[in-house]
Amino acid sequence: MHEFMQAWAAAAGVRVRIVRLPRTVARWMLGIWTGRRLARAALAFMTGDDPYVTELAEAELGWRPSVETRTGIARTVRWLRRNEKPG
Repeated sequence: MHEFMQAWAAAAGVRVRIVRLPRTVARWMLGIWTGRRLARAALAFMTGDDPYVTELAEAELGWRPSVETRTGIARTVRWLRRNEKPG
């Protein structure tokens, strides 16, 4: 997850400092910024295993990603900046 967050930060042109917090403190802080339901989901995403593993699809189907992960993240950030409207 650390690499994922670093890739997003790099694509967005910001510097991120990873700070390890006890789960209860992190949940409380995320709840203030996002609301309780989103905080729970965000915390599970940041502290869990990588939900986007591709090994099974690669092994069983011979599938290969068409772009490298960092390239895909950078494209996504560019798209969001062009297409997402505030509010």
